[in-house]
Amino acid sequence: MPAIDELRIDYVSKAAGDLSLRLVNTVGQSVLQLHNKVTEGQNSIRVPVRNLNRGIYILYMNQGDRQLRRKILLSE
Repeated sequence: MPAIDELRIDYVSKAAGDLSLRLVNTVGQSVLQLHNKVTEGQNSIRVPVRNLNRGIYILYMNQGDRQLRRKILLSE
């Protein structure tokens, strides 16, 4: 999932609740943590990444017992 200034995440939730997002760099350091309220169904989440170093990151998303992981590429 490539991004430059802002990462846009389309997330489908089975129920309303809290979604935690964590962006981790290649050495395992957590560089960004966000908590969002989501509604049941389609959600669009915007994550500012302009101030982060360019490179590869892993995005972890947790909502209840559901966990997702995606590779993120921040490019010039």
